[in-house]
Amino acid sequence: MKAKPIFVSLIALIALVAVVAAAGSSLNVDISNVEVGDVDVSGNLHGGTTTVAAMNDGTLPVEVTFTSSADTSDVRVKVWISGFRSDLEAETFRFGLLNGSTYHKELTVKLPSDIDLSEDYTLNVRIESKTDFKEVRFPIRVQRESYDVRILSADFDRTAIAGDILAIDVVIKNRGFNRLDDNFVRVRIPELGVEKKVYFGDLTPLDDEEDEDKEDAVLGRLYVAIPSGAETGIYNVEVETFNSDSSDKVTETLAVSSSAAGTRALAPVMTKEVSRNSEASYDLILVNSGKSIAVYELSAETVEGLSVRVDEPIVTVSAGSSRTVKVTVTPTSSGTKSFAVNVYKDGRLVERVPLTADVTGAGISGNSAVILTVVLAIVFIVLLVVLIVLLTRKPAKATEESFGESYY
Repeated sequence: MKAKPIFVSLIALIALVAVVAAAGSSLNVDISNVEVGDVDVSGNLHGGTTTVAAMNDGTLPVEVTFTSSADTSDVRVKVWISGFRSDLEAETFRFGLLNGSTYHKELTVKLPSDIDLSEDYTLNVRIESKTDFKEVRFPIRVQRESYDVRILSADFDRTAIAGDILAIDVVIKNRGFNRLDDNFVRVRIPELGVEKKVYFGDLTPLDDEEDEDKEDAVLGRLYVAIPSGAETGIYNVEVETFNSDSSDKVTETLAVSSSAAGTRALAPVMTKEVSRNSEASYDLILVNSGKSIAVYELSAETVEGLSVRVDEPIVTVSAGSSRTVKVTVTPTSSGTKSFAVNVYKDGRLVERVPLTADVTGAGISGNSAVILTVVLAIVFIVLLVVLIVLLTRKPAKATEESFGESYY
């Protein structure tokens, strides 16, 4: 007795599925035209295969025109190409249909770079609502553009210091239908006046496993020199590949730091007290944090009443190291003397180190010091003689009269 309700329920479920399936194919639209890559493929519904070419950007545009015979809400158009390792698809946003109106929708299917040169696929076009749909299929053959070279990647360090050598690794690929001969890659940094061109050889449409020289992609490296006088900033790096039939270009950015960015000049003690006509020395530390050896030229700014001398006007500092240079001053007048030492690299000022000398009193010149020394020596000798005389002098004998008694 229990089997009868179960059987009835099963019959009802099958009937419901049948109704839903029937409703799913009863969307009231008529697909009148389908174009793929500007080619009308509507005739493929009645047999035959149309060959269409992919666009240069690796996409396949699909245009669908249809007419609605009923008011319907929340409708969208979907297209996909089956026959590849995974479906390639695109769809529109949802929209409403009005009875008797004609609609034209444009979609774009992104194609993989390794799609076969000529292979049969199936284009599926589906117009669907929440409950119904209308679907048609078109046999097509997708063909690459005849000549199409592409830059797959352009890799390099995105930061550099003026004077560096920048290495750029570039991969180019033949995405076209035909062989590409004599491919070049050119790198330009327009704002810096930098340009370099390298020959990358020939590219076949597909790799040839039996001939290693026949490849559809190639990796190459270019070296460009960043001018030593480049200012700190962000620069565009243009990477272009070209041959006699096609070309491709990408633009990346490069952050360049001027040569000063790899240089530090500092003085542990920036202010010293010194007497007039005497000397004082300052330590100037040069730090080269760049990637290459640096040659610095030191020049002191002169001020009135102060003589400044740099012990080593030209200093060579290895990459990642430092050097200490002495700066000596001799003031000829009293007061506070502010001056600076300028550090140049490649003829450009990269650092300015300000220093101060507080001249606190009148010092003694060289001749005055000698005279004073002689005078002090004479005084010392005189005092020494007097002391010796006093120490060696015998005391006088006492007389009887000196100790006699007096009576009154």
